[in-house]
Order: sequence, then structure tokens, then C-alpha cells
Amino acid sequence: MHKIYFGVGIDDSMFDSFDEIVIERNFLTFYDVKKMIKDGVTSCCGNSHLAKINALKQRFGIDVSIADTDNMISLGYGDSIIVMKVRGLPRLTDREYTEEEIADAEFSFSLYTIVSFAIVP
Repeated sequence: MHKIYFGVGIDDSMFDSFDEIVIERNFLTFYDVKKMIKDGVTSCCGNSHLAKINALKQRFGIDVSIADTDNMISLGYGDSIIVMKVRGLPRLTDREYTEEEIADAEFSFSLYTIVSFAIVP
């Protein structure tokens, strides 16, 4: 069964299992994301992402779990990751975002799926 993850970024280390891959990228609405999370995804978000995840919940009512530590994942064939991108929120280390900051921010979501791969001997 293919896995679906949720994160705030994508990293090359997520694809270490393969030498070459083809990734399909699709844009999602927050309605799509809310349904996918309700159906079950694995969060890659740790405490360092808490403020952004709280802003997502406040703005859209989407509740993503937070792990005690940032989860390192390795995507396999057919696996996907929902990536949340937020523009307009400052980096935070010591407080939560204000309602005004959240209202002014731009949230976008993409679904990256591994559609083919190669392992070179």
C-alpha cells in the first residue's frame, strides 16, 4: 500500500532509495488536504514546525499531528508527500503567530508522488 506523508518541505534525502526517479507534482486545495489528512497521513512535522502547523489549524481547521522529533522519511514507489508552503510568516522561535499574520499569509499545498524509478547497479 502506498503511503502519504505531510510535511513543510521536501528534501533530497527522502529519495535515497533510488538512483533516478520521476516525480509527479499536483496542486491541492485546502479542501483536498483536509480530506486526505482525515483519511490518514503520516506527519513528518516535529516541534520546529509547531507554529506553522498551529497556523494551519487556526486558518483552515486542518489538524496535523506533531512528533516529538522531526521524522526522517524515505519515499518508495507510489508514495506521496503533501508539502505545505507558507509565504508571509516570519521565522519564529519564541512565540505563536498573531491572527493578523495568519490572515495575511499565503498557504499553498502540493502533492509530490513517485511515479517511476530506477536503481543503477
